[in-house]
Amino acid sequence: MSIYNQFQLTQPLIAGKRFFAFTSYYGELLEKVQKVIKKFHHETEVPSKRFGDIYIKQLYECVLLFFADRFGIDSLTKPVLQQLYTWSYSLRLSMNAVYPQTINKYAKGNHERINKNLDMFSKINDMLEPEELKLIVLERPEVDDKSVEKYNKIYEKLCTWNRW
Repeated sequence: MSIYNQFQLTQPLIAGKRFFAFTSYYGELLEKVQKVIKKFHHETEVPSKRFGDIYIKQLYECVLLFFADRFGIDSLTKPVLQQLYTWSYSLRLSMNAVYPQTINKYAKGNHERINKNLDMFSKINDMLEPEELKLIVLERPEVDDKSVEKYNKIYEKLCTWNRW
C-alpha cells in the first residue's frame, strides 16, 4: 500500500482545521473497522446488550483501530482478528462484571487476573511488521461456569482458535 497517512493516533491534537480533518479521518477508519468486525464475526460473538459487553466491544474496536492505523486496514487478516479478539474477550470471560476502570487497567497491562504486564497498545506501537503480533502469547483465562454458560459462543470460539 503506497498511500501515506498524515495522522497517527499517538500524535498530539492540534486545534482548528487539522483537528476536524483528524476526527473525520478516524471516524471513517472506525467505520471500516466495524465493517470488518461485522463481516468476520456473528453478532453473538460480539455481544453488546450489557454495559460490560459494550466496554469489551469498544476495547476490541479500539485495538483493531490502532492496529489498522499502524499497518493499514488490509492488515486486519483472520489471524490478527483472532489474536486481538482473544486478547479482548479473554477479559470478558474472566470477569463477571466489567467497568471502564477494568478496561483501562487491562489495556495498560495492569490487570491482575489475565495477561498481566501485557500492554497490547504499546506492543502494537513498537511493532515493525504486523506479523509480530503472532509472537505475543496470551494466557488462557480462568473461566467459571457462569461465564461459560453466559458467553458460550465466545468461550467455544476461543477454545477452538487457541487449542485450549
